[in-house]
Amino acid sequence: MQEIIRKRPFVGVRSDNDIATLQKTLNKNGVLAAVVIDEAKKPDTIAGIADVLDWVHEMTRDLSEKSSRDELAKRGRIFFAQTCASLMNASGKDPVVKVLATDSLSKAVDMLEAVHRVVAYVASLRPIGIVAQSDIISHMLAIFDFWKSLLDMPLTSGESSHGEVLTVKDSDSVIKALKLMKANKVQGIAVVNDSKELVTNLSASDFLNLSEDSFSLLALSVKEYLDEVHGYLNPPVYVKDGFDSYHTIMLKMKYYGVHRVYVLDKQKHPVKVITTTDIMKVLANPENQTIMLPKKF
Repeated sequence: MQEIIRKRPFVGVRSDNDIATLQKTLNKNGVLAAVVIDEAKKPDTIAGIADVLDWVHEMTRDLSEKSSRDELAKRGRIFFAQTCASLMNASGKDPVVKVLATDSLSKAVDMLEAVHRVVAYVASLRPIGIVAQSDIISHMLAIFDFWKSLLDMPLTSGESSHGEVLTVKDSDSVIKALKLMKANKVQGIAVVNDSKELVTNLSASDFLNLSEDSFSLLALSVKEYLDEVHGYLNPPVYVKDGFDSYHTIMLKMKYYGVHRVYVLDKQKHPVKVITTTDIMKVLANPENQTIMLPKKF
């Protein structure tokens, strides 16, 4: 795993830093999570992880679709003044899972079936980096020959029960969408139009540029919000049902920098969603690892 660790910056914040500091740190480094260091113990002690899903969970606390702009602005001031300690694993999806930097890649894959990222340590128990699901996918694509038998496998022959497609209409409120994400502990949901055609994806990362001054934008509809913060609607990343392989999915994830790819039927309705977690589940299958992984991994 050491080759993967060297390519990713080790991003950390102190537990007593405010959430505004976390936001600046994540955006500056272009990452979706940071380790939270407990300086009260010793500099290398990791208290937890704060990521975008935790952000959504804490941000939506006490919010209502009936919240006024003034109420949202007040909630925004409270939110950004909170410490990073209050954000750690708020979603219950990202506890600190430790591995040794010298552990095999297959061990990391097994752990990443259940969590989005693991913290790598050296033998002295000093944390040196994070390995995320997306890092594994990028690494696999670089050693395509080792994984070709799986990557060419059509989606229908793998994990057939890919996650349920959670959807909101582009006219639904942002708060409704956030509450759906929070209730299902997912980082993104499909946005559809009145004809149920996929329009775009709404991700937890779409809220990382919010500030105290712009928190009231949560009163908008999903389409209005995305237009306001991005100036446009990002085209959805998708494949056609029955025509693509895991290799295609993984290439799209890496190229577009996304964690989910939708599968559309002939009417352009999203019928499946394949996430980086789904990929880890396929790779963690012992039968697949026997085929894919050389012994040195």
